[in-house]
Amino acid sequence: MTADVPNPRVQTAALWLATTPDHEKPRPVMPKLRQRFALTALEASLAMAEAALIRARTG
Repeated sequence: MTADVPNPRVQTAALWLATTPDHEKPRPVMPKLRQRFALTALEASLAMAEAALIRARTG
């Protein structure tokens, strides 16, 4: 994965994480991201970081 060509699974996971209400998210979220979106641990971490950016941009 490179910054120029985002991984679509990471982007999809990030969008899901950013738009799902906190009370509906499983705890812990990392294993669920990995399972639901077939991500590696690194990809799940990137999705979590991207979700934080999405939430920050949307206010």
